[in-house]
This record gives sequence, C-alpha cells and structure tokens, in this order.
Amino acid sequence: IFSIEKLGTNLLQESIPLTYTPRKFVRHPEYPLFYTVESDNNTLSIATKQQLLNDKTVVNGDGVVLPPEEFGYPRAQGHWASCIHVVDPVTAKATLQQIDLTDNEAATTIAAVSFASQSDETFLVVGTGKDVTVSPRSFSAGFIYIYRFLEDGKELEFIHKTKTEQPPSALLAFQGRLIAGIGNELRIYDLGLKQLLRKCQTQVVPNLVVGLQTQGSRIIVSDVQESIVYVVYKQQENRLIPFVDDVVARWTTCTTMVDYETVAGGDKFGNLWLLRCPQKASEEADEDGSGAHLVHERQYLQGAPNRLALMCHFYPQDIPTSLQKTQLVAGGRDVLVWTGLQGTLGILVPFVSREDVDFFQTLEQHLRGEEAPMAGRDHLIYRSYYVPVKGMIDGDCILSIMADGDFDPSLLSENQREALGTYTAVTNQEPSTAISLLERSQWNVQIAIAKFFDGEAPDPVEEARSAIASSPAPPTGSSHQETLMNGLSHSLRPPNRTRLDAAPRIVPQPEHQAVYRPPFILALVLMPFNLVYRLISYSFGLFGYLFPFLPRLLSGSAGSRPQPRRQRDPSGRRPLNAKDTAARFIREFEEVYGQHELSFFPDGYAQAYDLAKKDLKFLLVVLLSPEHDDTLTFVRGALLSPEVVNYINDPQNKIILWAGSVQDSEAYQISNALNCNKFPFAAVVAHTPQDSSTSMSTIARISGLTPPATFVARLRSAISQHSTTLDRARASRNEQQATRNLREEQNSAYERSLAQDRERARQRREEEEARLRKEKETKAKAEAAERANRDMEQWRQWRAQSISAEPSGSGEGVTRVSIRMTSGERVVRKFSAESGMEDLYAFVECYDILSGSLASSSTSAPPGYQHKYRFRLVSPMPRVVHNFAGDHTIGERIGRSGNLLVEVIDDDDDDT
Repeated sequence: IFSIEKLGTNLLQESIPLTYTPRKFVRHPEYPLFYTVESDNNTLSIATKQQLLNDKTVVNGDGVVLPPEEFGYPRAQGHWASCIHVVDPVTAKATLQQIDLTDNEAATTIAAVSFASQSDETFLVVGTGKDVTVSPRSFSAGFIYIYRFLEDGKELEFIHKTKTEQPPSALLAFQGRLIAGIGNELRIYDLGLKQLLRKCQTQVVPNLVVGLQTQGSRIIVSDVQESIVYVVYKQQENRLIPFVDDVVARWTTCTTMVDYETVAGGDKFGNLWLLRCPQKASEEADEDGSGAHLVHERQYLQGAPNRLALMCHFYPQDIPTSLQKTQLVAGGRDVLVWTGLQGTLGILVPFVSREDVDFFQTLEQHLRGEEAPMAGRDHLIYRSYYVPVKGMIDGDCILSIMADGDFDPSLLSENQREALGTYTAVTNQEPSTAISLLERSQWNVQIAIAKFFDGEAPDPVEEARSAIASSPAPPTGSSHQETLMNGLSHSLRPPNRTRLDAAPRIVPQPEHQAVYRPPFILALVLMPFNLVYRLISYSFGLFGYLFPFLPRLLSGSAGSRPQPRRQRDPSGRRPLNAKDTAARFIREFEEVYGQHELSFFPDGYAQAYDLAKKDLKFLLVVLLSPEHDDTLTFVRGALLSPEVVNYINDPQNKIILWAGSVQDSEAYQISNALNCNKFPFAAVVAHTPQDSSTSMSTIARISGLTPPATFVARLRSAISQHSTTLDRARASRNEQQATRNLREEQNSAYERSLAQDRERARQRREEEEARLRKEKETKAKAEAAERANRDMEQWRQWRAQSISAEPSGSGEGVTRVSIRMTSGERVVRKFSAESGMEDLYAFVECYDILSGSLASSSTSAPPGYQHKYRFRLVSPMPRVVHNFAGDHTIGERIGRSGNLLVEVIDDDDDDT
C-alpha cells in the first residue's frame, strides 16, 4: 500500500506477505478489506503435498519438509497451487482467512457483485480454471465460485459453483447481475439457488476476453490481441451488440474508462494509448429501440460497423500492467496512474487549456534542440517506437533536462536563508523546489505560502518565453512542414482575443422616496389642517397666475434661486425597491402573456449579478419596453417559444434569467450601462477571468425582433465560447476550495490531536500525582503502624513490670480465674479480689511476656501512648461481657472464681 502524503517526497510502503503470486484483487464495497486470488504454476498445492506425504506407496526420499517462506513450495510439472485470501490492510495488517483451491484449479479473476434478485446483497465471485496449460493454451474445465460475506466481510461462506466450457478470464458487476468474459464470449448471469443462471450470451471478440469496463449500459471489452470493442446491452431485446471496435491489433494488457466515450489502455509492447468513440455512433447506440438497427447495420471488414479514433499514443519504455483513473489529492484533478512490469509508477496528467498545450509543446521542442540525447538517438523517434507520438508531452524529458544540480544554500543571503527555512517548515517542500517560488514572490514568505496553498497564475519559464518570442514568423506563401507533433497545435502563439465590454454592477437609485401615508385615524384628525393648507396654496397659485411678475420680483429681491420642480413619473408607476420591482414585473408579465415556464430571478439585477459572479454562471438580461411595437411579438414568438424556454431552463447551460421593464428606474439604468440601442434587448453577462479575477463582461447582445432559432443559436454560441474558460475557473476555484478544506481539516485534526495529547498528558500527570500521593499515604500509614506497634510493645514491657504477683492461698480476697486464650491454651491464675478489672486485661495482654516466651526488660511507658485492648473477656454460661471500664474490682465482677474466654474485637465491632 502506497500512501502519497506529498508528491515531492518518498512513498510510504507497507507489505503483507501472501502465499502464492497474486493475480487480481478486489475491495469490499463497504469495509476496508481486500480479497485476492493467488496462483502459481508447476507448484504442488498444500492438499496435494499432504496427500503425497501420507501415501506410503510414493517414494518421497528423506521426506524433510522445508519452510516454504524461505525455500518455496515443492515444484511439480502440470500442477497448480491456488488460494483466496481475505486481507485486512488497515487494522490487523495481515490475512484473516485463506481458502485453498483443490483439484488442480487455478484462480484467474475475482469480482464483488451485487445481485438485484437477492435484495442487492453483495457476493464474492471467483473464476477458476482446471488443468490449465499456459502455452499452448489448454484446459479441461472452468468454474465460477460464489461466496457470501460474513462477519462484516472478514469471513467467506461458500454458496455454490457453476461449471463453464472455458476458464473465466474477466468478471464484472453489471446492472444487478454478473457479466463474465469466457473465451471469446460475453455472458450475463444471475444468481440461482444451486448455480448461476445464464441470461444472455454473444461472441464479441475474435480471440480471448481479458478485461471488462462498464458505465451505464455500455461495456468496454478488451481482447488479448485485437484491441478493444464497445458493446451495448439492450434490455428490451436482451442482447449484447458490438457497435465500435479498433483498426489496430493491440495486445491489450490493461484498460480504464476516462469518460463515457473515451478509454485508455496499454499493450504488451510497452505502449500507452487513448481511444475515443465517434459522437454519432455513441448517440445512436444509446437511443431507445436502436437494437434492431445496430444488429442489421453493415459490418466493416468483418468487424463492428464503426471505428474508434486514436487520440493519444506514447511509448513509455515499460509494459503497462494496470491503469486507473483517480485523484492524488482530495478534490484534485483526475489523472491516470499506471504501473509497469519493471516496477514503474507513472502518471498521465490531462491539459485543460490550449495555452498550456502550446507552452509545453514549445518548451519540449526547445529543450530537445538544446540538449542532445546521451545515446545519440533522436528522442522523438524513440518515443515513436511503434506508432508516432500523438497528443502527448514527454514530462520525463522536460524534467530530466530542466533538473538543476545540487542546491547550494551558501549562495543565499542571510535573509533569504531565513525566508527559505520559514517557507520549507510550513510547506514541507524541498529547498531546490521552493527557491523558484520564493524568487517569483520577491522572497516574501507570506505571499509564497499563499501561492503554494491557493495556487498562482501560470507563469511560463524564461527559456520558453524567449523561444516563443525569438521564433521567426513564417514567410508569406511558405509551405507548411508537417511534423509528428503538428496534431496538437496549429500555431505557437494563441490567437488575439477581442476585448469584451465590461458589465457594471447597477444598484438602482430612485428619484424620490415613497410618500408616507399616515394611519386612517390620524388622517381624520389632520384633515382640517390639510384643507386649510390646500386652500392657502391654491390662493397663492391664483394670485401668481393673475400677477405673474410678482413672484419673479419677490424671488429676485430675496436673492434666492428657485427650487426645481419635482418631475412626476409620466407612467404613474410608484417606485419600489429592487426585490418588489422584480416581483411586480413578474406579476405584470404573467397578467399580459399568461402562464409560462420561464424562471425569472426574483430579486434585483445587482443580486443576480452577484450570484452569477459567485457561482460562475451566465446572466441573461432581457429588457422590454411596453410601448414598443415589437415587444408583444418578441415575447410570444421568441422568448416564450419552446426551444428558447428549454434552452434557458436546461441546468447544464447554467443560465440565470433576469428581466425588467424600462419603465422602472433599475431597468432603465441597466439599459444605459449595457449600451442598449434597440428594443427588445437581451444581453449575456459572464465572468471573464482572462481580464481579471473579478471582471464581468457582456459576451453577447441580441437587439430587436429575433427568431427563436437565431436567438438560441446566438446564446449557444456565446455560452459555448466561454464555457471552457468558466469551467477552468470553476475547476481552479474548486481545487483551491478543496485545498483550503484540506488545510482546515489538517488544522482541525492537528488541534484535535494536540487536545488529545494535552488530555493524555493531563491524565498522566494526575495519575502520577495520585500514585505519589498514594505512595506517600501508604508510607505514612506504614510508619504510623510501625510506630504504634513499637509503642504498644514498649507499653506491654512496661505494663508487665507493674502487674502484681499471684497471691498465695485460696481464702477470702483471692479470686481464682480460668482463662481460655485465643490460641486455645487455658491459663489458671489467682488474682487479688481488690484488684481492678484492668489488671486482669493487662495480664492477658502481657501473658507471653509474663510466661517467659518473650524477653522482659526494664523500660518506661511510651510518652503520649494510649493503649487500647483488642479483645474482651467473656463468661460463657451465661454469656456476660466483663469490661474494665469503671472502678469495678475482679471480686465484684467475677466473684471468688470464674471461667473466662478471650474474644478478639474486630474493627467493625461496636461492642467495647
């Protein structure tokens, strides 16, 4: 597994050992698991080897079994060893299950197929061949095994197998069924209870099917030595019909679909090529009910009725073994990654603009002329070993010639070295690669980092510029010399581009604001004042009419300039804001022309302008004048015609429709800004990144009464002319957004990782503090216990000295006590009846010292020690607990004699 963290660094490789040579593998559709089929020719299988070892009639020599990991498996002519592995490359990073194939079968292909008849359950399908001989090709039978996924794909359960005439060489999921390439036939199977059910079959290639690719109802079939064939499946007729094939016999090794009509592949002679289906043939094959037409269409030279067109061809000096369309980074451009037999890993990057093609073609030609090959052989002839190079720029040649020597940082100044260190620390780029970007950024680290993550405008190198500038113009009338690379470009310089008119952003400014209308009750209250004001105004107006010279004299004597009269809107339309004006136009348009399917933008022109600029769409502006004679004819005959409506509403055209009446202030200002000279008027406004990153230009104008076909043709011409530029800008914006999202995800992952590290550090710190605190507490408890034991022992030594001697005789004043110790020993002793009960407890506590089992020494009582007896003395019959609390004497509590038991007091015992 290769993890491409960065294109300029080495790859990270992890290997999982397998038993035999892997032939093909497939990924689980939901879980990160791989399933591989492996087989080795002329090798004994595990079951056959064990059978021979157990057979006593077979001469096995010394019979020593050597480890196969070091010495390999036993060899045997005509035998196959094959197995199926379940591989977990993420968690376990090992094989989870191995299924060995018996009966001299060899696994040839594998696929994960979802069957619609089984509620879209996914099964693992494996194709095998029995008694297979590679050259000359022979076999005894073929089989298709079906396995069910168990334990989230970690285990396989065998369902059944189906016998075929030849070993399956290609398997693929197709519309809820299985499509299999068996010999030169293509078959469609469905899953049955005991075996696969054949639904459709046809012969599509002359030799052997070695690869299958599918998209929709189209199937790309690869032949072992006759290139590829396009096949379409007609479900109504249940037929597989070949409709396009190739004119060149290519020994195909790998293929992949680039798009619906284009396929890339490689052959055993070390060529990479790109083939495309003709547009007309592709459309005819997808039409409903065209099955009969395709079947009876006249074949061309014993093949399909149509031929594929060769778009690109290149000789990479290695035999391609696999080819895949993928993205190296999330949200990046699609590229073709291929691997070679000698271990080559290559990438084919598509160009998205003619300017890039012209530049790199010129650069390649210039570098070929400057640097001759070391072997003395022409580079272009070498790359055209079998077929002339077409549609390919040799990146290896450009990189090998333009590669600089070892970078010497001592040539940089101190500030430049500091900037280089900061830049490489942030971007993790090689210093030799970072120098050019820093030089283009005038050694500004922030600008260079922004260009690295957000991208920069294309800046061709000085060598190519000088080559293009210094190339002489061809003389008039000179003959054109055709070369192998003429198919890419007809001119080294891009054609002069016509400057487009800028489309400004119009924010309407109304001539006067809306009149304030008071509430009805307030209007009634103010009505007398309003009548008086109007009466006085009319009186002065009449006076000015009768004596017109008086107002001029009064204004002249006052020296004041007359106020301009507010012009009244002759149409009587009340000015509204942009959104309400758009809603009024849509309502009036429906009242005049009826219901329609046009989707007018429900807001102002400025908002539609901003949306088209943001989403990189085309803004279609339609301006109407209700007083114009052609407005009604234009709207009903052209604007509301089905072809115009369908073209505008087609989401693939990315059109935003905004319309307005020039009676409104906003539409009138827009007509002046867009240079409208005749009504009805339509204009297409779009973003033009070739002018600037924020420019919006008018790319088409349609004035006057225009037929629907002409209207659509002019719209299609303008949109198709600028769609490539907008697609490129949209792809660049998506790539930059994906880079930003990736950077944000990386920052978020870094913050989460940092938070997790901090949390783990805090937990470790708390655990360490808790451990130290526990150790300290344990040590303190141990010291306290040791000190308590030492004080208790000292106290026992001291108390044993103060116990009175046993009295003689048995008269009054003497109490005879029989004590049963905890060890089971019975001690009989006499005590003075006047002695306190504490003396009896002290005797029991210090018995081992008094009996002489422990050495006694003269000592003093430990200071501050309060002894606590851990036992009690109890009379058994009846049970009486004799405490030493109080001033009771032995005689009072026990009498003249008594039997006592020593009971140990537990810590949780509340009795004292």
